[in-house]
Amino acid sequence: MLLDEPTSGLDPATARALISTLRDLADRGAGIAFTTHALADVERCDRLLVLAPGGRLVYDGPPGGAAARLGADTLTDLYDRIAESTVLDAEPSPPAGTTAVGPARRPAARGTASAHTPRPSRRRQLVVLTHRAAEIMLRNRLTLGILLGSPTAVIAMFAVLFQPGALVAGGDATGAVMEAYWLAFAGFFFGLTYGLLQVVTEVPILRREHQSGVSDAAYLASKVALLAPLLMIVNAAMLVVLRVLDRLPDLDARTWVSLSVTLGINAVVALFLGLLASATVTSVAQAALALPMLCFPAVLFSGAMVPVPVMTDVGAAVAAAMPDRWAFEAIARHLRIDRLAAADSPYADLGHSPGAFYWAVLAVSGAVLAVAAYLALRRRAR
Repeated sequence: MLLDEPTSGLDPATARALISTLRDLADRGAGIAFTTHALADVERCDRLLVLAPGGRLVYDGPPGGAAARLGADTLTDLYDRIAESTVLDAEPSPPAGTTAVGPARRPAARGTASAHTPRPSRRRQLVVLTHRAAEIMLRNRLTLGILLGSPTAVIAMFAVLFQPGALVAGGDATGAVMEAYWLAFAGFFFGLTYGLLQVVTEVPILRREHQSGVSDAAYLASKVALLAPLLMIVNAAMLVVLRVLDRLPDLDARTWVSLSVTLGINAVVALFLGLLASATVTSVAQAALALPMLCFPAVLFSGAMVPVPVMTDVGAAVAAAMPDRWAFEAIARHLRIDRLAAADSPYADLGHSPGAFYWAVLAVSGAVLAVAAYLALRRRAR
């Protein structure tokens, strides 16, 4: 944060309150630099930069050491001292009276330009960026309402759409296939919508922080670290509600865990797809248009609306690249949809591969989309 005389024109009480706020932000990891001619502002700063006429740096260190270092009795006397020729031999730097507030580390007093401050590690950046993103989300009621309201509406629609007992032995095969698919698509939809507005609304911030050395990988990881657990909770809530309403059968613990893992992986893969799209589009309006463009292929080539065995060769190839198709087949395996389908049904072989195969395919898809999202993010940041 760069401020130009932030306390200028303020009454003493308001000025103290503002400096106290800046001090609190600095203690929490923010880097703050401001110019000032009010010497009271300097007292709570970590570093003081004193510039002589001509923009020459004559001191950089703790505020308490400036007067003695420059041969003055008090900070007030510095205004006379910096005008004298005896302090004009220091290294050049840009306008008089710069005060810097940074993290709580206090460098030793020195009369020349400061050494390069070590950049926070990527792990530290990840923690700070995730904390910031969480605060923004919690304080923006509209965003929070969308993140929680959208899954609530979808779960409510599922409760109305699906009939009880569709997945038990002797149930309707078509209804069971549709229920398995829409479960998969729900996880995909949640992840996609959560990621779609994350980058495009923060491009100016992204670019400034990229230029100041913030890791693009840490920025991207902070989005995943915040949203992935939320997606897990939403998917778990969906399964619990559908089970309570008898839209899902009574499954053993291992099957519930497998079902949750599949939904979670699919949601995170879709989250990376949403982040990729968010880093690619140039406006919120384009992001809104991208949502149906990304959803329609997932629906049409999933193998539920049109079974993969009856697709054209091109259609089958496209379906193979759709992560939601593999999530659907994995969920069909967990729910034993094959026992409900007739032997000559195109759904008879649905979910015939091992569960680990589906998870591996989803994991590879997620890795590819994560790399693509990172590259798109770096390009957008530049």
